[in-house]
Formats: sequence, C-alpha cells, structure tokens
Amino acid sequence: MEHTMQRYQQAAAVLFLFFAVFIVWQGLKLQYYTPLGPGSGFFAVWLGALLGLLALMQLVQTIRPARPATPPVMDADLNAPAEVEPEQVLPDRSGVIRIAAVIGALILTALLLPLLGFQITAFILLIFLLLGLERVRPVTAVIIALVFSVGLFQLLTRFLSVELPHSSLAVLKQLGL
Repeated sequence: MEHTMQRYQQAAAVLFLFFAVFIVWQGLKLQYYTPLGPGSGFFAVWLGALLGLLALMQLVQTIRPARPATPPVMDADLNAPAEVEPEQVLPDRSGVIRIAAVIGALILTALLLPLLGFQITAFILLIFLLLGLERVRPVTAVIIALVFSVGLFQLLTRFLSVELPHSSLAVLKQLGL
C-alpha cells in the first residue's frame, strides 16, 4: 500500500514538473518587462518556476529513502501508545460530500457573480462555507463574511484598481453593490 502511494506521489510530482516547465515556456513568450514595470510574462515565469521548485522538492522527498520511524505518540496517561489511524488514500463518504458541496458552491458562485456582483456573492459563499461546512457560530460567520466580502472588494477596487463585477439588478446597483 505504501509503495503504491509513493508511486502516485511521484507521478503527481512529475506531472506538476511538466506543467511548471510548460508555464515557464509560455511565460517566456510573453513580454517579461515593460517600461512601466513587470510585463505579462513576469508573473507566469516566476509562478512556473516556483511550481517547478515545489514539484522537484516533492519528487526528491518521495524518491529518497524514508527516515527511521519516530517514537510512538503516547496517550495522555503516558502509559500506552495512542491509536494511530493508517493513512487513507481516498476520503470517506462525508469527505466526498464536503468536496462535492464546495465544488457545487464554487459553480453557483460563478453563475451568481454577474447577477449579484462580487460583494453579495462572496458574502453568500462564505456564509455557506462557514455555517454549512465548518459549523462556525452564526454571529461569527456573518462578521467574517461581511468583513471579508466588503474588505476584499474595497482593497481590490480602490487600492489595486481591479475591476470586479457589480450587481446587474437595478435595486442592488443603486446601493452600490
């Protein structure tokens, strides 16, 4: 089982390495630097290089022989080793449901973004994730979602001059959302 997992990790590292080389190659085709600052290729080249470095590190870690096992984790009474679950390759049923819920929420977010705008859509997404999946207290979830959605919108639009979608509904557009 462990040998098979190691092969999967090596294959994933090699795929990421090839993807990183492709990103750098495509980034070098773009303008690296302009008179005003970094060009469109700058970001791609450096992200591709970082991805390649991380992929190489993962590949080296999976090829190198494993270190000797660490001493067993002890229970609170310090008399017996704690029960350690074997590593699961695939998530259990509840994990699959959570993954599907996140993917569904992201798809719904992409569909609602042009209609409701960034701030409201981000707020709804965060409320769903915090209340539905993470079981955060409702007051805490509302505060986090409100601060994040409004704060990120303000940061991106005012300070970084990024155009984010506003609501296409007249009522929400009048409110500036």
